[in-house]
Amino acid sequence: MGLGRTCFGSNFSQGSHEKHAQRYAIIRRLEQKTGRPIGVLAAGPGEIIAIAGTVAAFYLNTLATLVLVSVLLWWRRLVPTDDLPRERLGSAIVTGLRYVAETRALRAVLTRGAVFGFAASASLALIARDRLGVDRSSTACCLARSADRRRQGAAACARLRIAPPSLAIR
Repeated sequence: MGLGRTCFGSNFSQGSHEKHAQRYAIIRRLEQKTGRPIGVLAAGPGEIIAIAGTVAAFYLNTLATLVLVSVLLWWRRLVPTDDLPRERLGSAIVTGLRYVAETRALRAVLTRGAVFGFAASASLALIARDRLGVDRSSTACCLARSADRRRQGAAACARLRIAPPSLAIR
């Protein structure tokens, strides 16, 4: 059995009656040649407007919308019953991590994300260092300086032979 189209649509609101008759005859000849029924889809907004006018097309659209909304409101989905007990959070996390570890595509995505994240943070640190004019020694001095470690910060500045910062963090 050959595969092919089982229905054809035509915009009957445009064109002449002769052209529509020719297309319809071609479809019927194809139907006889293949031995399979072929449908012709003729009802569309253009045909409704041509036959009954624009007001009828809007009324039909409103009616179809109301039918659709009413079907959606009255439709009750069958909820399947689950006989299995709930899974504990810890075991669910372990199962998810095992799935990620054994799935090659997910491992590739996570590896690419980690490499990109590391490269992006390193690039941002280098850009900030260049833009702010911060070198390694003053960065170490600033990191060592805090409310609890003021003495260690001063010692780090002395070891690096740089002046302690004038603004103290309190």
